[in-house]
Amino acid sequence: MPSEPKESPRARKAVQEDEDEVRERFRQRLRSYLPASSSTPKEDKVGAHRSSKRTAPTKQKGLGKNYAPPETYAHLPQSVPDHLGPKLRILFVGINPGVASAKAKCHYANPTNLFWPYLRLSGLVDETTTFKDGHILPEKYGLGLTNIVSRPSKSAAELSKMDYQEGAKVLQGKIRECQPRIVCFVGKGIYEHYTSRPCASLGLQMPEDATMDDDDSSRPKPRVFVMPSTSGLAAGYSREVKKGYFHALRDLLDEIEGSKE
Repeated sequence: MPSEPKESPRARKAVQEDEDEVRERFRQRLRSYLPASSSTPKEDKVGAHRSSKRTAPTKQKGLGKNYAPPETYAHLPQSVPDHLGPKLRILFVGINPGVASAKAKCHYANPTNLFWPYLRLSGLVDETTTFKDGHILPEKYGLGLTNIVSRPSKSAAELSKMDYQEGAKVLQGKIRECQPRIVCFVGKGIYEHYTSRPCASLGLQMPEDATMDDDDSSRPKPRVFVMPSTSGLAAGYSREVKKGYFHALRDLLDEIEGSKE
């Protein structure tokens, strides 16, 4: 069987220029949704999701000083069901279930979380939905919900490096299976744990970041989008800024789907 021709340097350059143009167009559109007085914070505290504190490593490798073993929350349901499906339009990735979400067995169940109201305000759904409606999203709207770490905790600081590493492998399989057009990380820290590298800025990322070491070049790569955490305790961004990223995500989806028509 003849081998596939290698991509020429000129072709690679053209692809990179096209990608740069897309990202610059997206940045301009994103700015139109953000308050004039807003600026992108240098550090996104949403990486901690429900805790903005950075934790120093303890003697045990990969464990922060606030680490809590799984048995700490053995009284809670140990996971929240994913809501997935084939050929998703967007796959939303959270960090792990908080106590409220674990008790409800639903995603983004804390009443201070802005995920559900901003989903509606952005036009990604055309009806008011709550954490109890997650199961309708894949079939009705092509939207999926999952987390990088399945076990619950009060704070993301209570998770270990191993929790993230194991969760990233599982998440990669979900992305391959669902083949979403966009993977949206609901928090900068989630993206950084998944890719093991820093996120220079929120918004549109490079496509290869979704599948990491996937060698199947024939598989379409989803766009990668990083937004601020919707947690009420993630104070690094205002409500208006968080809402702006939802609108920008909807615009990105519209552009992708329009180009495929």
